[in-house]
Amino acid sequence: GGAYATQLPNGIYRVRVQGNVSLSGSWNGAKPSCADSEPVAVNGSTTAALSASPRYAVSGTLKANGSPITQYGQIKFYASCQDYYDGNQAAWSGYMGGSTYTVSLANGAYKALVWEGTGTARSWNGATTKCEDSTNVTVSGPTTTDITADVPRTVAGSVTDSRGQTVSSGDVYFFSNCSEFRS
Repeated sequence: GGAYATQLPNGIYRVRVQGNVSLSGSWNGAKPSCADSEPVAVNGSTTAALSASPRYAVSGTLKANGSPITQYGQIKFYASCQDYYDGNQAAWSGYMGGSTYTVSLANGAYKALVWEGTGTARSWNGATTKCEDSTNVTVSGPTTTDITADVPRTVAGSVTDSRGQTVSSGDVYFFSNCSEFRS
């Protein structure tokens, strides 16, 4: 068990280990993100011993205003706010109808983003709009922890162009800061 073989051209690579639930989504060197992973240099035939982080079941209830969410959506987990801005997601979980979630994560501290949902606003754990202000989800072996989302508020209006003419179709997107636009 644990053996692998592949063919690659010479170069330096970042390696993500996918496998059973206990190792799913680990980066080489037992690191939580690509940026932190140990690179593997390939120069001709190469033997590379890889190491992966064990993963643990993390579960809990998604709540808003102290009550469980009874709708559906996604929660995305990031090892840091920089990983969020770089698009390096550690894991995600869906929730449907019962507000519970389960995800597999390595030991560490994570930022949890309630991404899309009915009955929740796109927000970070702790019901905040900014990653930097969010409450960490700390994993140390199998973990049960609740996640708190913000509730949605209605924002409505109309869009006009610089001449004051009504824009008849399109989409509008709201961001809590410009860094989120890049994500």
